[in-house]
Amino acid sequence: MFTAVATRAVFSFLGFPDWAPLHLYLGEGGYPAAAALRLAAASTDSAAMDLGAAGLVAGFLRCQRQGEPVPSPVDCAECDFRYLIVYRPGGTWPLRISAWGRELEVPGWKRRCGPMPMEAFLRRFHPCRPLQKQRTQEAWSA
Repeated sequence: MFTAVATRAVFSFLGFPDWAPLHLYLGEGGYPAAAALRLAAASTDSAAMDLGAAGLVAGFLRCQRQGEPVPSPVDCAECDFRYLIVYRPGGTWPLRISAWGRELEVPGWKRRCGPMPMEAFLRRFHPCRPLQKQRTQEAWSA
């Protein structure tokens, strides 16, 4: 798999059918390449993906059992990265992601990427390019 670097992250999932907003704290491996690996693993969890759009959240939870739910990303002041994954059926990008990172010199968050389609994020940050064929955006529009 990958060697986890102690970079903390919070992943927020919004707009997914049958799910309230979910914010999940992970204490290590939060840098963008690791986030892409985590999201790719979730997107290929066949049991979860049978659930349609909600399957990405279910797959992420199944693959990231060490994650801790938090009430809000604001509660993760010590995080190094923050990811916002939004599902909006009928939108230009039904599944999109934005990412922010902490700057050492300046307090607060700096946008690292996005909003962008999830597939574009995976192509950009996944360390094993080219990616094996992932489930496409259409798979999440069910």
